[in-house]
Amino acid sequence: MNWLKAPKTTKLFWLFHFCGWGVFVLINFIARQSVHAESMEQGLVSILALLVVNTVLCLMVRELMHRFNLVNLNNRHVWIKLLILVVCFGFVSALLTTLSLSAYFYLFGYTRYLIFFIQTVYQNWLIMTLLIGIWSVIYAVTHHKESINQLKAKQQSTEIQLKEAQLNHLIGQLNPHFLFNGLNNIRGLMLEDVGKARQMLTELSELLRYSLNAPKHALTPLAEEIKVVHNYIELAQIQYESRLNYQESIDQNTLSCMVPPMTLQLLIENAIKHGVDQNQHPSDLILRIFKDQTHLHMQVSNPGQIQTDFKQQQTGIGLNNIKKRLQLIFGQQASLNIENNSEKVTVNIVLPIISHPEQELVS
Repeated sequence: MNWLKAPKTTKLFWLFHFCGWGVFVLINFIARQSVHAESMEQGLVSILALLVVNTVLCLMVRELMHRFNLVNLNNRHVWIKLLILVVCFGFVSALLTTLSLSAYFYLFGYTRYLIFFIQTVYQNWLIMTLLIGIWSVIYAVTHHKESINQLKAKQQSTEIQLKEAQLNHLIGQLNPHFLFNGLNNIRGLMLEDVGKARQMLTELSELLRYSLNAPKHALTPLAEEIKVVHNYIELAQIQYESRLNYQESIDQNTLSCMVPPMTLQLLIENAIKHGVDQNQHPSDLILRIFKDQTHLHMQVSNPGQIQTDFKQQQTGIGLNNIKKRLQLIFGQQASLNIENNSEKVTVNIVLPIISHPEQELVS
């Protein structure tokens, strides 16, 4: 059972610890040697005593700081407690260092050092308190910043996991939604043309394979999305025949841009459901994709009125699903809006241009 509260020391901790104390004892040694205050041997013993005593005491201070939560610098009362701790250990450091050196000197006949024992302790008390105080503050600040960084990393990890779960849930909604529509179409066609129904099953299987892989990626190349749209249009044209007049205008420079999977397919499906399907006459379904310097624009136009699509946006899976996914992935950098005139409805999606899946999405 581990009764220590302080975390395990690292190589970096020991490096900074010995560098800090090493600088002090080296300066102290050079200063005392320059005025011939002690011999070389006595100076080396002083260095050893200072390092050993203060290393042990600093580890004890570190343990107490963690045990009594003195590393939480957000609490103003911590500084008072830390000051008391440092003053006490500064005195202990001065006492033990002076005692160890006096014992050493006494063994070799330097009895005169015992006369100044008490005076030396008090002289060193202020110095050792200051040094241990500096050590403690540096350690507390470093630990506090490290804790903040770890907390931020943990929060970011949690947010990413939550976002992935939400995206998977939203994408998962598309599979039964799309499957239901596709199977309904096939069921109706089976009574009319078995050959066309078989062709529809082939197209449907390709689309389902893509949709099942969609949750694995938050973004996919636009070129892949367009392939899915073409498959879906072929599938739809078997059902609607001459009623569906599909047109597209796609900037070839946009094909490498990354977009959320199933976005275009769902836009096309929504346009067919609320435009072509509601019109018994030939209907134009127009897909237009282009980009400017910073954004990718995707537009789908279909016959109809805004009331129909607005209802789908509010209550159905369709556009509402897309809007939620755009918000999760791009935040305020993406938008979805609907325009309407007397003859057609146009859905506009604007995304930041992303040419690589690892590119940062939300600033």
